[in-house]
Order: sequence, then structure tokens, then C-alpha cells
Amino acid sequence: MRIRRLLLTVAACVTMHSNTLATPPDTLKLESDCATGSAPACGQLGGLYLAGVGVTFDATKGAALISQACDGGVQQSCTHLGALLLSGTGLPADPARSAVLFAASCKAGSGEACHYLGGQYLLGLGVQTNPQLARAHNLTACQRKVPAACGHLGGMLETGFGYEVDLKLAVTMRDRACTGGDIHSCYKLGRIFEDGRGHAKDLKRASDLYLQACRGNDATACFRLGELVKQGELADTLGQDSDGMYARALELSSPGCTGGDVMSCLTVADVLRATGRPTEASKLNAQVLPHLNDTCTRGDFTACVELSSMYLHGHGVEVSTSQAATQQARACALGATNSCL
Repeated sequence: MRIRRLLLTVAACVTMHSNTLATPPDTLKLESDCATGSAPACGQLGGLYLAGVGVTFDATKGAALISQACDGGVQQSCTHLGALLLSGTGLPADPARSAVLFAASCKAGSGEACHYLGGQYLLGLGVQTNPQLARAHNLTACQRKVPAACGHLGGMLETGFGYEVDLKLAVTMRDRACTGGDIHSCYKLGRIFEDGRGHAKDLKRASDLYLQACRGNDATACFRLGELVKQGELADTLGQDSDGMYARALELSSPGCTGGDVMSCLTVADVLRATGRPTEASKLNAQVLPHLNDTCTRGDFTACVELSSMYLHGHGVEVSTSQAATQQARACALGATNSCL
């Protein structure tokens, strides 16, 4: 679950070269310059092949060109290559090698590389899980103005992973990330204000943040906004209706669920339950239960927390307070100190 979010963040790096090029790109010149030894041209051309911009999409060729640029000393291409190796795009996945590349690029000044490396230490991808190194690298990335890294720090402060729980500082970090454009942090900040954790409860602020995140295509934010509107919270101010929010949440999460993404399926189940289809919702919850168990067993405490909630509320399983407590204890053992009761 957290692994998928990191890989989605990394996927944005896969096309970063093409985003900086003029439109339409002069592919013939880039081909010529790359062939005559220009490493930056190879890196830019690789980005085009990976994005399918100006050329036919070819992940394998794109990855080879990015690797060539990295070998030629283009540090940005080394960060890009690390992202490709982490996600297995265009070449076999090799998280251990991606960590080496990210470490070098981070040391050379790349905030994005520091963020990705911090994510690897957070999740144990290609390296041993290390909360302290996860914190250090994300802090460096946040200081280098990478919004998602600030969001990761906020999450660590919320859960107590690598930090003592500090919800006030978590709000500060989530706010910085949201302001910088990290949509998921806008949703997470909204939850803090809705629940009144570490900050005075503020449903107006929560609703505004959910609306911002929903407009940025965060399905869970659309669902939470639908819930607040349904409960009669600030409906007139927002000018939204719950049915519209639920429909948007379903539209955004259904493709991911069809593709096997557990978090998307959980959002779909929430929408089904909120719109009067509890049997369908429970069936979907039951389908993702084995995946959550597997992910929790592999060390992702967020999956353990989801399992605890499912057993507590009887979503797809029989209500079991003992099982809920067991899953909460697993989350605690994995480093989520806010789950330690």
C-alpha cells in the first residue's frame, strides 16, 4: 500500500525529462547529438521514448538511453535510471541498484533522489528498513523543496515511525506538502482537521482540503467530502452534494480496483456502503482481505491498521475485537507507535 504510493511517485520521475522540453521536440537533432556523444541529449531522448512524446513509446529503448546518459555523467539521468530500476520500467527491477544511484544523486544535490531513497528505507525496498535514515533523507528532500517528502515526514510524525508522535509538527509538515502541491497530503491534513487530532477540530478547513484533494483526483478525499456533506456539514458553503462526491470517488477508484489495487478497492467498498449497497461492499472487503494480510505480514503497518478497522467494524469479516486488537498490535510492532495501546 505504501509501496504503491512510492512507486506512483517514482512513476512521475519517469517522464521528467520530456516535461522540460520544447514542443514539438526536435527528435532528429537529439538522435544526432546522442549518436555523436552528447549524454544530455541521450537523457532527453530517453525521456521522450518513455513518455511517447514525438516518438513511438518504447520503454526498453528509453531506459537504455537513460542508462547511457547516466554513464555519461548526467546526474539527473542517474536519478531517472534509479526510478526505472525501482519500478521495473524498461528493464528488470533492481531496487538495490536504484538505492545506490539515489544515494549518489542525493549526495550530488537531487532532492527527488533523497526522497526516493528515504522511501526505500521507509519500506525496506532494496535496503534494510531504517526509520532514522528514512527520516534523514526525507528531511533533506523536504528542505530541498520536494513536497511529497514533507508529506512523508508528516506521516512519520503521525504514526511515530522514526519519530516520537508529534501531531502538531505533523500538521506543519502536511501543510507544507499540501501547499507545495502534494495532493495526498491535502487529504491527510483534512483528516487531521476532521478528527481533531493534534489540532482543534475544524470541519470547514477539513472540507476545503478534501475539495482541493478531490479536484486533484484523490478518490478518498472525494469520499470523505461526500460523507461530510451527507452529514449536513457545510453543504451550502461548499456548493457540493454527497451523490456527486460519491460518484466522483467511484469514478476515480474503480479502474485501480479493477487493476488489483487494494487501496482503490477499499475506497470503492466505502462508497458502496455509503450508498446503500453493504452486501457488495462486504464482498469486496472480503476479496482484498488476503492481500491485506500478506502486505501486513511483509511489514507494511498501514495494511495492519486497515485490517484492524475491518475486524472492528465487520467489513467483509465477522466483527472481532480480539482480531482488531491483534492487527493493531502488529502495526505497533512494525513501528507505528500511535497504534501501541
